[in-house]
Amino acid sequence: MIKRDAVPIAIVGGGVAGLALGAFLAPARHDWTIVESRPASALKGGAALAMAPNAMWVLRRLGVADRVTKEGSVITRYHFNRSDGRSLKVVDMTPLFRPWGEQAWCVPRSDLLASLERLIPEGHLELGTPVEGVQDTGQTFILEGSGGPRQALAVIGADGAWSTVRQAFWPRPEPQYQGFVAVRGTLDWEVPAALHASVMQIWGPQGEFGFAPMGQGRTYWFATLAWPDPQSLPTRDHLLKHFHDWCDPVETLIAVTPEASLLIHPIYDRPVPFPETDRPVTLIGDAAHLMTPNTGQGACQSLLDAYVLGKALGNGQSLTRAFSQYRAVRSERALAVARLSRRLGQVIHHPQPIWRQIRDGAIVLAPEIFIRKGMADAIGTPEKLALYKTK
Repeated sequence: MIKRDAVPIAIVGGGVAGLALGAFLAPARHDWTIVESRPASALKGGAALAMAPNAMWVLRRLGVADRVTKEGSVITRYHFNRSDGRSLKVVDMTPLFRPWGEQAWCVPRSDLLASLERLIPEGHLELGTPVEGVQDTGQTFILEGSGGPRQALAVIGADGAWSTVRQAFWPRPEPQYQGFVAVRGTLDWEVPAALHASVMQIWGPQGEFGFAPMGQGRTYWFATLAWPDPQSLPTRDHLLKHFHDWCDPVETLIAVTPEASLLIHPIYDRPVPFPETDRPVTLIGDAAHLMTPNTGQGACQSLLDAYVLGKALGNGQSLTRAFSQYRAVRSERALAVARLSRRLGQVIHHPQPIWRQIRDGAIVLAPEIFIRKGMADAIGTPEKLALYKTK
């Protein structure tokens, strides 16, 4: 594809946030281009994503909700177990669906990205085009990369945890390592019939393990464990040692997952706002509010960002005013979810056994409605998130 030397709006990053924003901007009056450093194969990888009702609400407005869930599984219950197999709590999630008119799903990440990519008009997505720096001339922005410099009148950073755009304009604070790693895997394995439409989350010493159905005969599993060094990640052998005495099917799923489907990442977050600016530059998704995976809301919050910013850019106001409106609607709400996710991660990975006993006892004693309220605080409602006010 021929790369343009200048674009009115450069969306840096073609993950969930960038593609969804492009999908909302497709019929808009602004000219824009998504610039993504990774090749096309990056849109086909990954494990699974939790699509809570807030995310499905956004996807429904893009017309891709049914396509995204075609190879996924609906989730209606959340099971909390101890690592010895004892049940702590089962939570019915269906009351969370009513404010949104949508269900929760576990879907392949590749299906979500492919569905969003199909909505991007030809010529508006440039893959394999890294942006290595951004300079502000006071009139325009210069995007620096191996393909040569290019100009943009506005820049939207959708480029993830280690955002080049954020580094250029708001370099501090940097993402903070949270002391644990996340492991994800997918494989051909049928969950027990009693757990269809369920997420099973198992809590144990300094970590957790969970699994859920992901379409017919497929399973997605995830695990986290305390780990001291983010630069030296655990191997499968480390995982098997850590989880060896946990209840079935934990060790089995780790052992039989194909190597290509085993993903291990250190977990960072940055629940800190980026300051307001009078220049037409902003951030969405992980670049704006990097969070741990403990609420399952990372991709969901990115989709909400894309909806609000896309609507703001499509209503004819100036770029800086649209960016300011988006920030006012989204910043604090998304950061509140990020802070909640950090607290949950700290509880799950606390090193002291007494805290694990308190944690497990609290969830046993807590009424189901109380646990569900915590989930509702992360998911929100269209009214509380001011989505119906977004024009």
